[in-house]
Amino acid sequence: DVILVARTRGDDLNQVAKECEALGVKALPLLADVGKHEEVNRVVEQGLERFGKVDVLVCATGMRPHKNFWEFSYDEWQQVFAVNLHSTFFFAKALAPSMIKRKSGNIIALGGKSALTSEHHAAVIVASKHGLYGLIKSLALELGPYGVRANLIAVGSIGTERRNPEWYPPGENPHTD
Repeated sequence: DVILVARTRGDDLNQVAKECEALGVKALPLLADVGKHEEVNRVVEQGLERFGKVDVLVCATGMRPHKNFWEFSYDEWQQVFAVNLHSTFFFAKALAPSMIKRKSGNIIALGGKSALTSEHHAAVIVASKHGLYGLIKSLALELGPYGVRANLIAVGSIGTERRNPEWYPPGENPHTD
């Protein structure tokens, strides 16, 4: 069973759900802004209502705007942190009690190389992903005694369609330039 969450692109989300179901996996596709705790709580409630439990949480969210840090508005900076860092906290907070009760669960976050190093024109990404790494390490320490694991996967660059070309200064989009 799988709960699929996306902020936009409901048609694509529903297509992935259909593909999962064609493989025999029950899927619950939900649209939500994971940078808002109220929407994360709604997703978790609907998922628990449908499936009864969540064994594995995979946080693969990310905003990756590339520009000089002084060019960000305060709202833009906060939005990136809400998606890249706070969303994992919101999901972990909502799911930890049931995982602790069952003495079982896994929390996995995708941090990328930005969680471990620095990049040009990426202060907000690096800061938020470093915070994510710290959060995951703390969750591992706090939840480990209850049989709940927390890990961060720091992958390198992934060749994928970048839907926001405006996030990259000219000549710096590694996937199109």
